[in-house]
Parts: sequence; C-alpha cells; structure tokens
Amino acid sequence: MQEKKLIPSAGLTVDIKKHRIRIPGRTFRMINNPDYFRFLVNPKAKGIVIERCDEKDKGAYQLSKVPTHKGSYELTSVSLITEIICCAGFLGTASVRLVGHQIRGQDAVFFRMDQDTKCMTSE
Repeated sequence: MQEKKLIPSAGLTVDIKKHRIRIPGRTFRMINNPDYFRFLVNPKAKGIVIERCDEKDKGAYQLSKVPTHKGSYELTSVSLITEIICCAGFLGTASVRLVGHQIRGQDAVFFRMDQDTKCMTSE
C-alpha cells in the first residue's frame, strides 16, 4: 500500500463586513515569501490567485508593509472585497474561509470560490 503524500494547502479568509482579507504566513511561504504580491480575481473560473509580482505591476502590495496579526497578514480593501463578492456571489456579512493550492511551476496560489470550497462563519 502506498503512502499518501500530504500536499500543503494555502489559506485565505475574506471578512466581508470589515472589508478585510487575512492571509496566513504559510500561504506566502508557498510562493517563496515575495517582496511584492497581488491578487487576480477571475469571474469565469470563480477564483482568486495570489501571485508574486514586481513593484511596478498593477495592484502590487509590498509584503513587508502589510500589517501582521498572530502569524497572518491582514489588509483592508473595499474595492477588492467588492470585486470578490461580485465574482463569488457571497451574501451577508460573514467571513469566508477559502482553501487554495499552489499553481505548479509558478509562485502563485489559486483559491476556488464555489460552494465546495468555502466555509461561512459569523464573527
């Protein structure tokens, strides 16, 4: 019998009420702790990608300037949360926890926003 190899998963929490995104440090370690990163929202795939990028890329965030709290990075963005809500069809004011996986061969992580991969919590 073969042993199953555990594939590390990335995490992302979208707090709709507070317009906040919380990203655990392990997610950034999966993409080699970039100096800069950005979010790409894909309405057709109903997904979000966090990818390593350059300082000059549109939508770039500098990781060292993103506040941390208990091992997670937290940023607030009304426009990004609005885009995510429109893309995924999230309703209400709950937090949504997403699980993602590294895109093979790239410094990027993909999070699917469908019923099977999200967990609604009320905070």
